[in-house]
Amino acid sequence: MVCSSPYFIESHKKSLAKLEKTDPEFYKFLKENDKKLLEYSSSEEEEETKGFDDEGTVYKLPNLLYVDSEESDFEDDNKEKSKNQVTIAMVTKWRENLINDPSVGSISNAVEAFHAALDRVTGEDHSELKVDGSGVFNAIIEMCVLHLHKSINDFLKLNPTTMKHPEKAKKWIKIRSLVEGYFTDLLKLLAGVASENIISVLLKHLHSCCHIVIYFHKLSKMALKQLTKLWSTGEESVRVLAYLCVLRLCTLKKSTLLNTALKFLYIAYIRGSKFVSINTLAQINFMKRSLVDLFNLDPVLSYQHCFLYLRQLAIHLRNAVTLQKKESFQSVYNWQYIHSLRLWVDLMCETNSKELLQLVYPLVQVIIGVIKLIPTSQYIPLRFHCIKMLIKLVRETNTYIPVLHFITDSLSCADISKQYKNVSMKPFDFTFVLRVSKQAMTESGYPDAVVEYVYQLLLEYAATCSSSIGFPDLFIPVSVQLKSIIKNCRNSKYTTKLKQVLIKIEENSKFIINERSKLNINLNENDKIKAFQSDMKLKVPPLQKYWNQLQKINEMKKSRRRNESEKQEKGESYDKLPSISRDKLKRKNVKEGPVELLPSDESDFEFPQLTEDEPKEKRKKRVKKSSDRNQIKENGVNNIDVTETADDIYEDQLEDLNINEF
Repeated sequence: MVCSSPYFIESHKKSLAKLEKTDPEFYKFLKENDKKLLEYSSSEEEEETKGFDDEGTVYKLPNLLYVDSEESDFEDDNKEKSKNQVTIAMVTKWRENLINDPSVGSISNAVEAFHAALDRVTGEDHSELKVDGSGVFNAIIEMCVLHLHKSINDFLKLNPTTMKHPEKAKKWIKIRSLVEGYFTDLLKLLAGVASENIISVLLKHLHSCCHIVIYFHKLSKMALKQLTKLWSTGEESVRVLAYLCVLRLCTLKKSTLLNTALKFLYIAYIRGSKFVSINTLAQINFMKRSLVDLFNLDPVLSYQHCFLYLRQLAIHLRNAVTLQKKESFQSVYNWQYIHSLRLWVDLMCETNSKELLQLVYPLVQVIIGVIKLIPTSQYIPLRFHCIKMLIKLVRETNTYIPVLHFITDSLSCADISKQYKNVSMKPFDFTFVLRVSKQAMTESGYPDAVVEYVYQLLLEYAATCSSSIGFPDLFIPVSVQLKSIIKNCRNSKYTTKLKQVLIKIEENSKFIINERSKLNINLNENDKIKAFQSDMKLKVPPLQKYWNQLQKINEMKKSRRRNESEKQEKGESYDKLPSISRDKLKRKNVKEGPVELLPSDESDFEFPQLTEDEPKEKRKKRVKKSSDRNQIKENGVNNIDVTETADDIYEDQLEDLNINEF
């Protein structure tokens, strides 16, 4: 092929002109023997084509050189690519057709464009259309998410009454394959996207299309798998939207999808509850709550699942009791086992189905078996978690369960009369632990936490049974046991707590005895007993009143701690430790020095003896303090102006009660 460059032709002519001057004989020889070498064009044999050089001058090329060039092939490829390339103008036109005139063609264009956009993300090449650029991609996704489901409803002429049965529409067969392909691509895109905002938009779109998805069996299962993954691992908003999609799918197609959804979600719940911390507890509680709602959709089906999973828990417990091996113990004493029990406890407490309530007895037996499996002080936190579940069952199902023995037995397991030498730097919290380490059991905070939990659990259970006609008889053994523990315990802080519980129990017992002495009721008169207990609930027994006040104070304390933790997360610095601000006490005839808020006897104070080595300044301070005390005692309390705010009173109550967060 001869080169077609005009620069080459011009330089070749210059070379020939130079050759004619330098070697005329050789030039004459070439001219006689090879004329084609010297003449590049002939008007009689070849057609000329015109072109432009860099300076804009016109030059002529032979047609032979133009035909042999490969530029024509490149131009043809560009033309083919431009036909398959999706542009913003094309997407705008498709969107207008989709909104104004929904038809098979407009729906097909939108579905094909969505498939091409998905190929751009996945790197596959199955679509004839090509999508390049984020602007075109976003326009296609926006068109399908905002307008496609409305166009499908308009095309099928679905109204609110026929929305649940789109397969009965006459035109359903025309777009069935298109819709199936679109939802397949939508689930693929949902699985590949990482942005929380985009996932939320896609889930909202899927929620509006659930009435169509349920008529594709394979797609429905694929959707449930993907939604279960997002429900158990996504962010908070994603979890809620995924659950709403699952709930709508199961509601629309309860006969086929609910059974599958319950299996998927229960397995995901158990997997997600393997580790518990302050960050994961809220997510686990959300999964538990949503699972309970799904189980309540069909009590008959829920009974089958509950019976099967309770049987599995009982088998694990039986193996641990019989084998007595470390692996068998670990299969029971773990968070997954405890959260499974919590799920069934919440289901029993919220259901109204008589069939499900039949499983309360085996559930209680499993929980009691878990408590008795390893009854050591190291697993006291796990014991407290199980006791909380039993108390909830007593309160919500109105079933008697012997719980008091397990509560008071925790005091003997912890050995509160023992003196602990190691001091704890911060209080114990059993909310996120099942087992206490041996090092932690030697610290002073361990028995403090045990006594506090026993205090809370005894009051909670007593408040639950406070209106029962048999309350005085039920708590006689507990009263005897508490008196024995108080007598043998050397720690005054613990005995004060237990005395407070004992006083409240005896007060409530006297109240019930006085009320039931006014009536003549036999044990077989169930109607009169129920009427008596309902009247006691209306009158609110003293123990119930005390527990309600205690809960309010506890909630206030939790809210304050929550606010402090939020401030710490925001990065706010604290220059000073939190302290209680009180007004200065004003008194007569006293110039300066510390003052007691309330007067006390001299016997309440223990003054150390003066030593010879003690400096004179310390002696002067002590003399001054003692003179201040005597002066306050002489003047009396009435001469002291005490002004306390509501916050001060609240802090005093917290200090007196010493309530820990449970």
